[in-house]
Amino acid sequence: MRAQSPYLIRTQHQLYHFRIVVPEPLRATIGLREIRRSLRTRDRREALIRAGRLLEQVTGVFSLAHAGSPIDLSALDWGDTASAFFRSLQATPEPLVSSPRVRTVFEEYAEQQRLEGFTEKLIGDKRAMVEALVWIVGDKPVGAVGRAQVKTLRETLLKLPPGFNRSFDRPIKEVIAKAK
Repeated sequence: MRAQSPYLIRTQHQLYHFRIVVPEPLRATIGLREIRRSLRTRDRREALIRAGRLLEQVTGVFSLAHAGSPIDLSALDWGDTASAFFRSLQATPEPLVSSPRVRTVFEEYAEQQRLEGFTEKLIGDKRAMVEALVWIVGDKPVGAVGRAQVKTLRETLLKLPPGFNRSFDRPIKEVIAKAK
């Protein structure tokens, strides 16, 4: 059965959009009748994930508007976590909520994939990427991994020599130095 989301709209170009009607009492504060954002995906599963992030942020915006705080809708972004969005609105940043480590989350994910019938090769390919992430940026809490860490991962992987055998036992700087 498909998950229902009243906030998802599919355009004629098959792209998903997030749409929510602003409650009548908040329209004067927010200045809009509805909030609409492109989710930039044709995949329903990904659209549901992104819409969930936006819904969390929009709910927070409604709360702030109800309290009379100034609103900046330009900060709404499906790619950003809700906690980062709210930290950007506040003068003093909140501490990161503790979350499980990347490896721990991946092991749970891999087990779920096995139960769903995915092959060990496919799971192994995903494991290699997670191990590369951990090797390059460290086994951080999931909440601490963001765009900057993924950018570092990408840039570092591009510096690795062709045919790198993914032996993550040597320090990354040593591997890159040998490649030059």
